[in-house]
Amino acid sequence: QLGLDESEHLLRDLEREPCSSEVGLRDGGFLPRGDRLPGRRCHRGTARERTQQEERNDAHAVNAIPGAPAAQDPRRRAARGPLDSRPMRLPRQLVFAAAGGLCAMALLPRTARAHGWFSSAPTPAGLVQAAAVADGTTIYVLGGAISDGAGGLIPTADAWAYDVCAETYAPLDDLPAPAKGAGAVLGADGLIYVSGGAGRGGALDSFDPTTGVWTARASAPSASTGWEVALIGDPVTGELHRLGGEDAGTEHLVYDPASDAWSMGVAMPSQLLGAGALWEPSQDVLQVFGGWEGTHALGGTTRGLFELARGAPAWVPGPSMPTTSPSRFQFAGGWVASEGIYYASGGSTSYGDGAAPWFGDTLTWEPGTAQWFDGSFTNTNPLG
Repeated sequence: QLGLDESEHLLRDLEREPCSSEVGLRDGGFLPRGDRLPGRRCHRGTARERTQQEERNDAHAVNAIPGAPAAQDPRRRAARGPLDSRPMRLPRQLVFAAAGGLCAMALLPRTARAHGWFSSAPTPAGLVQAAAVADGTTIYVLGGAISDGAGGLIPTADAWAYDVCAETYAPLDDLPAPAKGAGAVLGADGLIYVSGGAGRGGALDSFDPTTGVWTARASAPSASTGWEVALIGDPVTGELHRLGGEDAGTEHLVYDPASDAWSMGVAMPSQLLGAGALWEPSQDVLQVFGGWEGTHALGGTTRGLFELARGAPAWVPGPSMPTTSPSRFQFAGGWVASEGIYYASGGSTSYGDGAAPWFGDTLTWEPGTAQWFDGSFTNTNPLG
């Protein structure tokens, strides 16, 4: 938690951030799109509403996982002065694809670990299980599946570029093949890589945002169907790590973009699909967490976290996801380097496509302090 002076310096520094917005939180932290004002200034609510929101944020902080920072002292909040003269600029946004639209989490300065949701432009089609990659100004929404109108899903090869500042979508050339539940990552070379997708096995394709061209790459030697693989980049070597996937067993495969070749990585300690993955920069370790552990028939969702240090011969267990929230797989996730936090939003405990239950909460993982925080720190996604 930042002290008052630190947060004020941060706010002043953020005045120079491009494409930032001013926002205040309503009950539930959700700002309808209609409340947007010219100049990307959002409705900030009354002073009373903002004070109530701060009280809720402080109350949430009391429910932290053991070892979490203490809640903010209300007396310090009272000493700040009127909130009306303190608009908050949003330095970062996490954007999660949802059926029929995107929902963005506003990452406010964390004086009370305050976060809120606001609406965004609807996607051109209702999508599930799409891959998404962001480069700082553009979000690439890749593949997924659409409804067949009879309760089923049809994989799609559609690809879209979403301009965060203009809030508009532009169509891209289709993926080489429909890809539902694929893994995607922005490579160190500036290319976007998409691997797997239901029925695509070890397929790997790259997309060049500057030319708009897709290129087929060497396929991974995988036993997986390609559904719900995790794909993560090594920030030092530029290699890509493909982890798990349906029927993949404990597969860990490593791709070298320079040689267009795959090699075997250190096998994971258990069979996983739909897990989150992160290359944690400060400790230089590869981490994988959550997901569906085991087979469809005999497995279930897990809270486990495992990490692999560079050059290590085996994975080791780390802090599990909080027991105060359901275990899950197929959650949306994103790493925010400026905060040192990974956000895991939504997910389900059901293996079936679109089957309940599904979750609207957001868990946070702070590798620097080796702590997870449950959904009481963030408002529930209004899209469910």
